[in-house]
Amino acid sequence: MWERLRYDRYWRSRASDWSYGINIIDQAISSGLYRTVLDAGCGRGDVVAHLLRQGYQACGVELSAHAVSHGVVKTGEVMQGSLDKLPFPDRSFDLVFSSEVLEHIAADRIPVVVRELVRICRTRLFLTISLRPSSQNNAFHVTLHPRHWWEDQFLQAGVHTNRTLVDRWQQRGPFTNREVLERGPASAIIDEMETFIAQKPYSFCGELEPWYFVFDR
Repeated sequence: MWERLRYDRYWRSRASDWSYGINIIDQAISSGLYRTVLDAGCGRGDVVAHLLRQGYQACGVELSAHAVSHGVVKTGEVMQGSLDKLPFPDRSFDLVFSSEVLEHIAADRIPVVVRELVRICRTRLFLTISLRPSSQNNAFHVTLHPRHWWEDQFLQAGVHTNRTLVDRWQQRGPFTNREVLERGPASAIIDEMETFIAQKPYSFCGELEPWYFVFDR
């Protein structure tokens, strides 16, 4: 309950319907032939609306009741709910999409959420997961782990990484952690990153944000 109220406050403070996922969804749907798509953690539903306009059978799930009730999709395609108990039968969606959501979920709940996302997926999961702290002294990114940790969560749930698709979009270079943060959206809050750079034990392996994760059955 407290988490839902927290994100209700978050969405009330946002003046825009824009979400990070709108930058990623066209890449996701270009990766295969899909008919049904779920946006897991859809915010106000702008990705769902974008998909519906293109003729997909799309819907979304969002924790924040405020985001759902004040969203851009008004016809029931977006529902309020938690990702650890999705109200869909097994293999309901050709494509399960999620962008910048899982890092907001506590680590002890991640295995259940991952199993649910895999359970309802028929073909492919296409995600971006932030590996860096958030603003406000990391007020929102409560689970921070390197790529291999996240990949292990999905492998244990029974899917495998599609390296070809990850390599297609993941930007890489011989960058230090500081250079990765300075080149990405975190650059505006780099002063808050000093502790992370000094103390966090993992490396970004030179990968720039957004961090792509693609899994197939």
